[in-house]
Amino acid sequence: MKSSPSLPAIAIAVLLHAALIAIVAIGWPTRIDKPGAPLPMAVELVPVQRIDTPATPPAPPPAAPVKPAPEKKVAPKPRPMSKPVEPRTKIRPELKAPDASSAPSPTAAVTSPPPAPTPPAPAKTGVSIPASYAAGNRKPAYPSLSRRYEEQGTVVLRVFVRADGTAGQVEVKSSSGHALLDESAKSAVQDWRFQPATSDGKAVADWFLIPIPFTLQD
Repeated sequence: MKSSPSLPAIAIAVLLHAALIAIVAIGWPTRIDKPGAPLPMAVELVPVQRIDTPATPPAPPPAAPVKPAPEKKVAPKPRPMSKPVEPRTKIRPELKAPDASSAPSPTAAVTSPPPAPTPPAPAKTGVSIPASYAAGNRKPAYPSLSRRYEEQGTVVLRVFVRADGTAGQVEVKSSSGHALLDESAKSAVQDWRFQPATSDGKAVADWFLIPIPFTLQD
């Protein structure tokens, strides 16, 4: 007959079991290694490359010219031989007499009027100094100073004779070479009377040349 375990042995076994359960519940202390010091890190700055974008997109390259395909030469087809043409005899048309009804009548022709005769040129006469006028016109005075210095010569005056026969503008066309003689001639002719020029019987104004000589024999 086996003997039952003693109470002290049972108590010890219970305590051991309780201790194991407590250790399992709390956790068996494990060795925790401290982390080592952090390794040094090297940081380098990388330069950023700047890309310039063009304001306007570049023009596309010109397209290469397309060469036209060479044309194929087609040999001409031979023409068929034409048959010889027989010469035809020419038939002369019969000449018919003109119809009297189709001929133009002499009265139908329009005759152009004869040209109008050109009018004759108007009859015109120039300025003149009749004998009666010449006798009434005073002669230019010979300046005493010109006589003293023996000045002489011929002055030609250009006179604008009005339609009423009076002298208008008087100009020296050719001087005598002495101012006193020229002025004396202009002063005298300014008061002269003339026979005016006429055109178709009507008096008209015209220019007239008058030579006036100055000589010391007068």
